[in-house]
Amino acid sequence: MVMMKKILLFVCLLSSLSASAQMSEAQSEVKVLIADSLCSLERVSTQTEIKRGLEFGRFSFGGGAIRYIWGTHSRQFVDNPMPTFVINPHDAQLSDFAIIRLYQKKTYRFLPEPMLMDNEYRVIDLIGFTIELRDDESFQVRPQQRLTPGEYIFVNLKQTPHGELNDYYCYCFTII
Repeated sequence: MVMMKKILLFVCLLSSLSASAQMSEAQSEVKVLIADSLCSLERVSTQTEIKRGLEFGRFSFGGGAIRYIWGTHSRQFVDNPMPTFVINPHDAQLSDFAIIRLYQKKTYRFLPEPMLMDNEYRVIDLIGFTIELRDDESFQVRPQQRLTPGEYIFVNLKQTPHGELNDYYCYCFTII
């Protein structure tokens, strides 16, 4: 039991060190306009937990995966239900980005479905968003419909997953 705790502590320490190294290398691609100031949205990685179901012989019931982001809410609060974002897609297309609403628990937020494409999302396109090109070659994007209060992520749907469990990088914000 003591050995198991030591191994778990070592794995947690190792994963936190690699996560902090990845965060320092990350350059924010998504910003939000709040009171005439641009605020960078923090780039975070999803975490995946595999839940085992009941097993009877060769049959298993339930189980599955949950993809979540640690914390009860994001660090960036937005009081406008139709916020203006500035996106610099770097090596991606603007249409690769989407907004996904998260569900909330006491200590984390999670995607309704573990696979990005299985969730209900709003892709950045000319139908659902007002898009303008800025002088610095980035895009100013604003949804044409109000976002309901809650937790959201901006995510590149075409990004290559990372890690053993195919996690994704995303940008969190909260509509209050």
